[in-house]
Amino acid sequence: FTMERNGGCLTDGDAVGFDYNREIHVISDLPTKNTDRRITCKLHYVVYPKCFGFVGKFKGTLATWYNTTARNLFLATIKPSNVVWKFMAWMVIFTTKCVRQLEVYAGLNNVVTAIALFVAGQYIHPRFFIATTSFTHYCMYIATYHVRTGINFGVFKRNVVFFKTIALTHLCLNYLANFSYDPVSLAMIIVGYGLSTAATLALGMDQTYFGVELGVMKPNFVGGFPYNCVPHPMIVGSMIGLLGFHKMETFRDALPYLVPTHCAMYMTHMVQEQVRDIYKKDWGSGGGGGKKSAGTRASRKTKAA
Repeated sequence: FTMERNGGCLTDGDAVGFDYNREIHVISDLPTKNTDRRITCKLHYVVYPKCFGFVGKFKGTLATWYNTTARNLFLATIKPSNVVWKFMAWMVIFTTKCVRQLEVYAGLNNVVTAIALFVAGQYIHPRFFIATTSFTHYCMYIATYHVRTGINFGVFKRNVVFFKTIALTHLCLNYLANFSYDPVSLAMIIVGYGLSTAATLALGMDQTYFGVELGVMKPNFVGGFPYNCVPHPMIVGSMIGLLGFHKMETFRDALPYLVPTHCAMYMTHMVQEQVRDIYKKDWGSGGGGGKKSAGTRASRKTKAA
């Protein structure tokens, strides 16, 4: 399971269940464990609440049609006999790879949701799309940090990066659309996001996005740059960058509430981390070969905004 970063080798009597339509999976042979030929029974089923009976049956019908059509196409292209079927074989492989990459780096659900919100915004309000997609990643931070169990880390990281990218795109496009030369504003954006990026590189993407909190990796307390120069550099850098956007008068006049709402959401999550601090035991304790300072500890707790 690519997004879950785990898997296993099935043997006699084993069964595994997963969402066939949404979870990327690879089925392959392990010669070191499977010394003889095996037969695998793949059972496709639909689970749905009784109150959504029509939707569940409709989904089952669509899934059956798709699986039957895809299987027939696959079987017909295993040994293509002419140019047409060779092209179809190439299309099967190409489409499979493209869909996989889309799911790994964006997520079909995310893409469809973003498109639907954009279209709805054309009829509801010009700022609807900005309002509904600028703060989604903060909600994911807050909800995931609160639960922290049963979370698919790969899907979580993909989703927050996707919506964070949309949020930053909104900021940049509107900054350019309302641009008026402000050297202080530009300097704040460059310095702020430069500092935040340096902090992310020091921690690594997995640590930045709750890798330790979700149990996929061990803590790595970073004491190098920029954590040896600035306390909470990821928070400080992101806030400086956000306020840099807000510093430009024409941007601030066009979108007076955008940056303040970003800052409020970010501060909410920061307070949540302080209140539900899972690293309290590390304060002043010896671990990892030395005493952890407040600045070193902070390197694990700050998240990209």
